Amino acid sequence: MIKIIVGTETGTAEYVADEVLELLNEHDLNAEVIDQLSDLPLSDKETLLICTSTHGAGDVPNNLKNFEKWLKTAPNLESKKFAVIGLGDSSYDTFCQAAISLDELLSSANATRMFAPILADAMSDELPEDIILPLLKVQLDKLA
Repeated sequence: MIKIIVGTETGTAEYVADEVLELLNEHDLNAEVIDQLSDLPLSDKETLLICTSTHGAGDVPNNLKNFEKWLKTAPNLESKKFAVIGLGDSSYDTFCQAAISLDELLSSANATRMFAPILADAMSDELPEDIILPLLKVQLDKLA
């Protein structure tokens, strides 16, 4: 099972997560989108796909604050695989900082990173999903 964990303030990351879910379903990968999460069952073997925007001064969106706080308690997530998708704006010093921070926290908790974070820049002329989906498509075998 792939849990797509969404961190969003304006809904853009949620829209991208829905597009990611559609891509995963097209490739027969069992997935679900989750937008409220405070912690994870530690014994479940699953893949986490974090899809988050960055809010404020590099912060995770409000709906992921409890999840971030829990990750900082250093749970042992060795049974988890993960990947991160970040949405941000490169005109800010904190470009995709929420995604980068969650990537580091999951790695520090012994979860296995499947591939480097995929980052989409709002300064691009392309829509975030048009940047993310092709990059994710070449990584699908790692998520299975």
